[in-house]
Formats: sequence, structure tokens, C-alpha cells
Amino acid sequence: MIENELGEVSIDAHALAAATPRVVELTGGCVCCTLAGDIRSELARVAARYKPSAILLETSGVARVSEVKFALAQPDVLARCDVAPAVVCVDVARAERYLDQLGDFYRDQIAGADALVLTREEGLSREKRDAALGRLRVINPRAALFGSSGAEMPGALLAWLEAENAASPDVRRGAGVRKIGQSLTARTREVHAVLSRGEIEAALASLDTIAGLYRFKGVLNAEGGCVLAQWTPGGWSLSSAAPRRAGAVVAIGDKAAAERAVSPAQLGF
Repeated sequence: MIENELGEVSIDAHALAAATPRVVELTGGCVCCTLAGDIRSELARVAARYKPSAILLETSGVARVSEVKFALAQPDVLARCDVAPAVVCVDVARAERYLDQLGDFYRDQIAGADALVLTREEGLSREKRDAALGRLRVINPRAALFGSSGAEMPGALLAWLEAENAASPDVRRGAGVRKIGQSLTARTREVHAVLSRGEIEAALASLDTIAGLYRFKGVLNAEGGCVLAQWTPGGWSLSSAAPRRAGAVVAIGDKAAAERAVSPAQLGF
């Protein structure tokens, strides 16, 4: 797996390391733009070193799918790899809010998907699910659709991917697709303090007051063990994480919003 993080610290790679045998990190930019050349050279290096049967590219949450596809449609990539379909996970409970608030880059993710996996369906009314799905289908009527709540989903998605690859092994999806120019910034800060759960929860709840903030996540040393903190507009979560010497947080959004979100004045630590 090649894991891309817009910030300077890869929070996701830390979380994935326990479950994934080999995680290669690309940090400090997005593979759809500033790291487009890096991902092409990294693919060549990983292919030569590990000789894998497949490479999973897990992009930054703010990657523009059209530009990722454009980078992967270059001749030096296609000479080494068969490029598989793009799978985009959609928080269906918040999809309409994201479409209204997050602008063109979120629409680009939906439009560029070859498959959409609907997450956070549990407890969602049929009316709200259908309303969100209707808006997604207006943007992308052709993508294969998978729910995430059933135990059969991973097998169904893998079977679809295998069928797609077998039917079209030399996929060149996305060449010439329109590129979106929305500008986002990542800000990173190390956190050395050991925090209480209450301090972390209060910090996450405070982020709802920041206009222009898209994503916040961090691995923090807390009383009782290390935790993975995640925030998106309208919700946040805490879960256990593997130990880390120093905590770190990453915020993504407009420049002013990202800088404010990681500041001690905002977080309280």
C-alpha cells in the first residue's frame, strides 16, 4: 500500500501499519498535484523492490480523482502497471452537507469514481439515504455502487474489481479529464503532552466553529493509552491507536482555517 498524506505527518499510515504488511508513505503534498511525479517514481520503486501482484494507492482525502487518474495515465506508469478502477468511499450520512460545503474538489471525487462505496449507512433513514444517493447519481450516473453495511460487501467489491480488470486490463481512465483548481492547505503540529479524554473531546467539538476546515485528525497520547482522533464537519470520533513517541495533529482546509485548527489557542493543548 502506498499511503499519501497532504500533511507532513502520516496519521493514516500509523493507523494502518498494524493491519497492512507493507505501507509506503508519501507525505507533504498530494499525489494529484505537488507529488504527481513522486507517485510515478514511487510506483516504479515499489514494483522493483517488492514485485507485488497489486499496489493499493490510498490517497489524501482531498485528492482530486481526475488529477490522480491523469498522473497514472502517463506512459511510464502504463508501461509497468495495469491501472485499476478508482474506488471512492462516500460518507452517505454527510454527503449532502459535503456537496454543499466542500466545493468542486468533492464533486471531482464523486465524478471521477468508477465505484462508490457508501459508508455510515447504519441508522440512516431511507429518505435521507435516497436523497443523498440521488445527488450523487446526478454527478456520476455510471459508477458501480456498493453499500458497506453488509458482510458480503468486500467480496462483492473485489469480484467487481477483478471483472473490470479482466475486461479492460489496459485502463486509461481519466486522461484529459478537467482539473479542479480549489486550493487547500495542510498544517501539522506535534503534541507532546499526555491529555485526558475530556481535553481531547473538547478540542474536537471546538472545531465546528472554524469555517473552511475540511478535515482534522491526530494520534495523541492520552491517559490510558494512545488514541486516534478524527473530525469532519458535523462529527468526530476517538478510537484506540498504536503507541507513538510524540503525538501529532493534522488539519486540512483553507489556509487560515488549517492554521487555526492546529493552534494551541484553539485546541487548548
